[in-house]
Amino acid sequence: MFQLEFKNCVKLFNSGNLLDSKSKAELLLKKYPDNFELNKFLGVLFFYCNDLTKAKIFFNKCLLIKPNSPDIYFNLGLVFKKDEQLDISKKNYETAINLDKNFLNAYINLGIILEEQKKYVDAIKILDLALKQDNKNYAIYFNRGSLFQKIEKFEDSLISFGEAVKIKNSDPEAFYNLAITYKKMGDFNNAITNYKKTILLKSDHYRAYNNLGSVFIGLRKFSEALECFKKSLEINREYLEAYYNESFIFLLQNQFVEGWKRYEYRWNVKGEAKPLYDLKNNLWDGKFLEGKLLVWSEQGIGDHIFFGRIVKTLKDCAKNIVFAVDKRLVDLFKNFFLNSGINNISVIELAKDMAQINFDKHIPAGSLPRYFIKDENDILKFSNDVFVTNFSNNKKLNNFIESLKGFRIGLSWRSLNNNEQHRSISLKNFNSILNINNCSFVNLQFGNVDEELNRVQKDLGVKIYDLKEIDKMNDINELATLIRNLDLIITIQNTTAHLSLSLQKKTFILLPTNSRWHWGINSKTSVWYPSAQTFRQTRFNYWEDVLNNVKNELNKLLITQ
Repeated sequence: MFQLEFKNCVKLFNSGNLLDSKSKAELLLKKYPDNFELNKFLGVLFFYCNDLTKAKIFFNKCLLIKPNSPDIYFNLGLVFKKDEQLDISKKNYETAINLDKNFLNAYINLGIILEEQKKYVDAIKILDLALKQDNKNYAIYFNRGSLFQKIEKFEDSLISFGEAVKIKNSDPEAFYNLAITYKKMGDFNNAITNYKKTILLKSDHYRAYNNLGSVFIGLRKFSEALECFKKSLEINREYLEAYYNESFIFLLQNQFVEGWKRYEYRWNVKGEAKPLYDLKNNLWDGKFLEGKLLVWSEQGIGDHIFFGRIVKTLKDCAKNIVFAVDKRLVDLFKNFFLNSGINNISVIELAKDMAQINFDKHIPAGSLPRYFIKDENDILKFSNDVFVTNFSNNKKLNNFIESLKGFRIGLSWRSLNNNEQHRSISLKNFNSILNINNCSFVNLQFGNVDEELNRVQKDLGVKIYDLKEIDKMNDINELATLIRNLDLIITIQNTTAHLSLSLQKKTFILLPTNSRWHWGINSKTSVWYPSAQTFRQTRFNYWEDVLNNVKNELNKLLITQ
């Protein structure tokens, strides 16, 4: 009798009739309160009904009936994960595995929990154990590929996704992730191939079209890129990231009106920072404001500098202006506005909690250009401005500068942006430059680079001078003073570049093939920074020509000294 009634409950559940299934199962429970299968079924049913409290009750009742059931611990893992209690979910999956060393799905789900906790290496170890149970499992290889991608072990990521494709070549997501990995490695041709395979399997994969467009931008194939973004938006008009990516095509070519229009969609990019304030309320519209206008900085510190220079153009647009910027730049901008004779712009520290600031209207700094920059002539209103630094009372800094002999060159070669390591160059690749005579090379690189500096001195016999008393990451004022007293800065596209150029210091910028829009396409100069001289890769991740060109230009410069 029980089996017949229980099968009816299951049949109703499988047909999607959860309400009737639940009612009949609860009635059956009154007759058979200690039936393991019935309690387990009700736990699953309430889990699907999203009543997690009752699901836990029934699964725990199962454990009272059968204390060592790996299946119940597995189900509790599912419940606690859905309840966002990841640590408890993890413990239940681990218990399930301890009770059944061959419980493949428990391994897989435990790996997912560890991934969500950002314990990527531990997650990979768990999936490696899962592979011992089943080395032909698509999900395991797919998840391993994703994990290796996150810890930037791209070769291992390719291997895992490649194995996944061998097992099942009909899933577009495997090819999509292969394409992402190839793109991160700078292998644009294979990225294109795999994005196209993704689209072949799933013609409405708007994200693949969008990412393919981004690859074409990197290759400077703008018409192909625009076609991809158009296709992405035809499939999904709400996928606003494609509009944002279009902005780079126009900004790279100094077509500012169209570029800034699309740049406003930057807030719709997944994984990017959210705006500090509601962009639908009290947003400044470009008209004169009698009250207080708040301008808040966004993105990285280099962007704070880049867009912050435009704030001075607001001086006649509002009675009072408050500019919120990274605390490391507050003094620099205060001095800038003071020396510009502007007295209605105050500078404050940008904080996560800005609720205490009273204002009438607000605007993110990255939105200022759409009101003030329509063509290259508009950039001249601020591009020649010079940031100033206070006289430094730091005796060690002053003595350090005085001790430098010959032509004084500052170096910065690394970006801390993990998503854009193609910007970075290994310091050892600078050997042809470091061997030039009558130069003192100075470390401007933020972060711990002692090992690189020691290696260069050991292998090349060249000392790169490093004033450790300056925290190059946090003490921007002292760093700016050091830069101001050097003869030349050689740097990749990073914060050091923006700081040096804002000081109007002659700066050599070393650019990858897919450099950011700030540096244009082919020009050897920059419309944004008159003191910049750009050196561009001829092919992705190939720096030899760039550094040889820098060496030749540096030798010419030294002749004139």
